[in-house]
Amino acid sequence: MFARVAVGVAAVTFVAAVAFTVAAIDAPAPSRVASRPTASPLPTADPRVLREAAASVAGYKRITSPLGGWSMEIPAAWHATAARVRGAEIATFDVSAAQLSGNAPATDQLRMSVTLEPVQGGRTLEQVGTDGVPAFLLVEQTRITVAGLAAVRTTHRAYEPAGSPFDLLHVRWTLRSPNFRDRVTAIDVWPADGALRGAGDRAVASLQFVAPLSLPVQPGISRAEAIAKSELTGHRIDRESAKLASYREYIEATNATAPPDGPRLWLGPDPDPDDLVWIVVIAGDLGPMPRGGPPGPGIPAAAPATTRWIMSVLNASDGAQRSGTWSPNGEWPAWFDTLKDRAP
Repeated sequence: MFARVAVGVAAVTFVAAVAFTVAAIDAPAPSRVASRPTASPLPTADPRVLREAAASVAGYKRITSPLGGWSMEIPAAWHATAARVRGAEIATFDVSAAQLSGNAPATDQLRMSVTLEPVQGGRTLEQVGTDGVPAFLLVEQTRITVAGLAAVRTTHRAYEPAGSPFDLLHVRWTLRSPNFRDRVTAIDVWPADGALRGAGDRAVASLQFVAPLSLPVQPGISRAEAIAKSELTGHRIDRESAKLASYREYIEATNATAPPDGPRLWLGPDPDPDDLVWIVVIAGDLGPMPRGGPPGPGIPAAAPATTRWIMSVLNASDGAQRSGTWSPNGEWPAWFDTLKDRAP
């Protein structure tokens, strides 16, 4: 059995009596999405950067995520920066200039986050709305409409120590993304009982969807550079190879050959499932397998097994390592040969 290092997504299951009501956010009647928009070609401008334009109301601006295919209106003085999973971090103050302990908004401030979260099939908007929220912190959930789409609004306390600056009331909107079949648009606003809650509601009510731009299809580093970044010295190398794939394709390839009762990898918020990655595998006599601490009193330490192959997942953009696997079993991972290589 080999060891894995990967980011997982934990689903919190709760059992609680929650009253569901039906409501609608007060906003101009938006047009419904009849079909999933087709991704637009990549322009010269960096699609990871939020775009700003004048809004329909004086004193406001409309921010647009080219990658996420969404936009909303916020007060012109608010700060907004692109964030993970085609989303954004929005605040009434400059979060980057504040100390960590000062990142929590005061009662007269507001923070918002927008994410396009990958979700497993069958999960409901109610379940996504309570990710990371124990049942005892749930206040209420309400079925509503946002941007002409069915949505759920969840109000909950933060999972923080009582009295902490971050022990605040949150409100989270969750709705299916019309642009991505397996993602949920999640918008978190806090403090939900602060003076600017109305401004947060207005921003959510202004949400619009457009066709998203595509992520880059060319890697920032070459195959040879990816292998070089994973190269081992002082060991016998029998075989090495690298393939270019999306993170989603990598996850699907590894899970396709996993035992029915074996471990599986899940798509998480980081990296983005559509990000390009280099999958590098090196095989040979790669030294002893990593292991944990001492075996315990009176238990002799067993000789470590020999590592037969290692696998690394690197960002195709800059070569930064994302995760990895090492194994003493077999000469080569079978799933790697089934993975389609996007690079020529």
